Amino acid sequence: MKNIFIIIFTFIFISCYPKAKLEIYHDDFNESLTYLLDNNTLISNDATHEMKLNIQKSLINNKSEYLLILECFGSTQIGLTDSSVTTFLIDGKKESINPQSTYILSDIDPELILEIGHYITNFNFIKNIAYSNQTKIKLEGKRKIIYAHLSLQNKLNMQKFIESFISLEEQSLSN
Repeated sequence: MKNIFIIIFTFIFISCYPKAKLEIYHDDFNESLTYLLDNNTLISNDATHEMKLNIQKSLINNKSEYLLILECFGSTQIGLTDSSVTTFLIDGKKESINPQSTYILSDIDPELILEIGHYITNFNFIKNIAYSNQTKIKLEGKRKIIYAHLSLQNKLNMQKFIESFISLEEQSLSN
């Protein structure tokens, strides 16, 4: 009886856990489209912080612009700034990038801080992450360093984004 309760509770808990989602936004003012993979929660090696790696593609005047959005939610400030360095280790190959812009929200909850970094990138970089065997991330803030890695589900979420929102023509033009 006790085991059945644990199994039922586990299924309920898993079903309530926020899942990654794909969204589309249309801006009537500038006729742009924005495609978004949101809530793509990574596996973090830090018990005090949760990290998400989301993707945004904006289509303005038939030109694609890509953003990686790294969200870090935790009990202490990492110190994510525009000069912070984030390193991706994709199948053994390192690539370090700096955020284009950062935001810190501390008024969500008195004990929690949300730090968001926007990284301008290209489709090839996103594709390399999505179809990699292993991707690890090192976020070097001014106050703390956070390590995370992508699970199979994270990569499947990114692959679904690519298959849903990237034209076959654009996919075929990438190397």
